[in-house]
Amino acid sequence: MRTASIMLLVLLLCLTNFLDAKTIKVPQDFAKIQLAINAAVNGDTVLVAEGIYTENLFINKKITLASLFLQDKDTSHISKTIIDGSQPSNADSASVIHITTGSDSTTVIQGLTIRQGKGTTYYEIASGRIWIAGGGIFVSAGGATIINNRIIQNTLTGKVGAPDVYGAGIAIYPALGALSPWLVKDNFIGYNTAEGHYLEGGGVWCTGTGKFLNNIVINNSATAVNTLGANYYANGGGIGMGEMASIDVENNYVSKNSCSNEGGGLSCYAVAGSSTVVRFKNNIFTGNVAQTHAAAIQINGGDVTFVNN
Repeated sequence: MRTASIMLLVLLLCLTNFLDAKTIKVPQDFAKIQLAINAAVNGDTVLVAEGIYTENLFINKKITLASLFLQDKDTSHISKTIIDGSQPSNADSASVIHITTGSDSTTVIQGLTIRQGKGTTYYEIASGRIWIAGGGIFVSAGGATIINNRIIQNTLTGKVGAPDVYGAGIAIYPALGALSPWLVKDNFIGYNTAEGHYLEGGGVWCTGTGKFLNNIVINNSATAVNTLGANYYANGGGIGMGEMASIDVENNYVSKNSCSNEGGGLSCYAVAGSSTVVRFKNNIFTGNVAQTHAAAIQINGGDVTFVNN
């Protein structure tokens, strides 16, 4: 009887949260998207009208950020609702959207064009390295569902003091804490560029447990640039995947990406002893280029399966 009462209380709390969820409109309620995000609570939706919004956003909540595509499924809203990250107030916090602690897979980014980001700078305690990640979207903790977006023209450039870069379009990497399962689906990820002393993923860098489904990854590039004097390297012109990952890669079109070293289309790099598992199914890799080897796909360790590619 006590267990049943507790379950009923939990159900009532969940229902109350659902009923209390509200939609905050930009620019009707707030002129800036970040102001609307600040006002939102878990379960809310920030609905953005068509226009160009020059902002660099920070999300630490379980909310939905979307264009009017969310309501009517009209794809024309996607190209007309633009978040431009080209003018950050802090050069070290220049991702267009940074998602972190407090988020999870119910944090949704949908129906937006995300462009001109330059990434977020982080100090990695484990390695003692400083790196730059996620020009368009950076998930540094928590999680996200990223669907139906155009993630374009984002740029990462390594520099003295922070030479390493990860994922010019999207980076999903637990810099600040554990990741919940994530989903990247039905996005166009193109024309993103990464340059660094060591880099992974011109278009996308991801690790953790997730699904990468039905995306178009095209014309991204990863170029190694010698800023430290030796051992400069690039992996994954289109997509880079890292250690301790469990990822399903299905129904994607990966084309015309380039890398100055390995894995023009995709690189899966697993360090010794890591438990990387990647499952490839029904993907097309075509027209990708690598300057040393593995024009299409480079696999370095891990448990990898291929079905109908």
